[in-house]
Amino acid sequence: MSKTYGGGRQFDTGATRDTADDKIDFEGCLSPLVLESFAQYMLRATYTDAGRRSSDNWQKGIPIDVYMKSLLRHTFELWIAHRRGEFNREAADGAFFNLQGFYHEHLKLRAEQGKQAAYEAAATGTADFQIFRTASRVPSDAPTLADASSSFLRANAGITVRVDPKDRI
Repeated sequence: MSKTYGGGRQFDTGATRDTADDKIDFEGCLSPLVLESFAQYMLRATYTDAGRRSSDNWQKGIPIDVYMKSLLRHTFELWIAHRRGEFNREAADGAFFNLQGFYHEHLKLRAEQGKQAAYEAAATGTADFQIFRTASRVPSDAPTLADASSSFLRANAGITVRVDPKDRI
């Protein structure tokens, strides 16, 4: 048991900890049953005619349109099974995989675009300052572009940003 005090909790043992009010609750948001089924699906998918591939092979990058086409095929299979009063676990796991991959690639793209916008703002001083603040995790109270550029460079020390002139936002 615990009791709340000020900005935290104190447990019967005497240990203290901040509250979990504004923290992501993975335990509450995710189903261990679904994750186990998906992990078993992924294990089966690592075996190919050419041998075994790593379970994170998909993170090397699969085109977004490939994920979407496969997601729709698996979703259609799942829907047909549902209409028959059945459950197609393979289709559900396949849909889950493709939705996750689709989402993963979009988040990577968004992060890359944000880094590029921040880099251009720091390098040229011409990018929109509000986009720069958002993309580079610059404090909202940074009063000038020079202060923001300095903050960006400190926050992103050691990060290599690839800027290709063809990749304009």
